[in-house]
Amino acid sequence: MKKAPAWNQYQIKLLMTFLMVLDHLDHVPGLIPENLAMVFHVLSRGVAVWFAYCVVEGVRYTHDLRRYLLRLYLAAGGMLLGNLALRVLLQSEDITVSNNIFLTLALGATMLAALQ
Repeated sequence: MKKAPAWNQYQIKLLMTFLMVLDHLDHVPGLIPENLAMVFHVLSRGVAVWFAYCVVEGVRYTHDLRRYLLRLYLAAGGMLLGNLALRVLLQSEDITVSNNIFLTLALGATMLAALQ
């Protein structure tokens, strides 16, 4: 029997990122039906958990913890700027983007680093 190919962490991260995007499509009013939004929401329940696991692995196995934390905080800043740009460009009361998974992950990684 032929063995199924194993997925590496990077490939799983890409899949999880795609699922996270699907989960957030309902933030744009009228883009997708509510039933489909619920399906995407259920499919993406494990995404944040997977990213948290990746951060724990990153903190544990990184060669330079300060640079790792810096990259996470820079990604959080970039996402904040992107959220602000969307808010300005779209100028809609119905569309607000305030989620920042990178900030959550950076704070968690900082706490893990403090415990080491």
